[in-house]
Amino acid sequence: MNAKMFDEMALLNEETWARMSAMMKSEDDIGVVLRLHLLTEKILEAWCCSASNNPRFFDGFGESLTISYAAKLKLASNFGLNEHSYLEFKQINKIRNVRSHQIDNPEITDKEIQQMISLISNGDQKKLVSNDRFGIYVDGQQIHLHDPNISNREKLIAILAGVINRISRQVHHNDGFIKLL
Repeated sequence: MNAKMFDEMALLNEETWARMSAMMKSEDDIGVVLRLHLLTEKILEAWCCSASNNPRFFDGFGESLTISYAAKLKLASNFGLNEHSYLEFKQINKIRNVRSHQIDNPEITDKEIQQMISLISNGDQKKLVSNDRFGIYVDGQQIHLHDPNISNREKLIAILAGVINRISRQVHHNDGFIKLL
């Protein structure tokens, strides 16, 4: 795994944080879900490129052949993505797919939030996720998962912190926490 490449393509990439900022400013559930899906797809691409040590791994596919999110997730799994991350990304894809077929019922449900919280709490992240301050901070805006006054849309954004934390720890083979910003 080329950790430096992963960081440059995902975690330390200005586009990643601009996309995250846009997602946090989105005023509807579909916008958040689609932005989250696209952002996590870029993270999956960074994983595959870094695992193969080839920054051009996906070059040329957009011209005549596209690779689905599910296929990229399977590739990432084949490149060693851990089972916890695999299930988290799979659930994100499911949440997005529901929105693509139910445009008249776009709200993120309590059940979807609970499923994601359960997934990001698995393994060694239970204590992290249960912390009252757990969440995400981007461009001066903070969202804490356990804030009783936030919407499911905001909870889903906060959950992304757990997804990013787990995959970045795997990339860096580190059980400690990393500072993303």
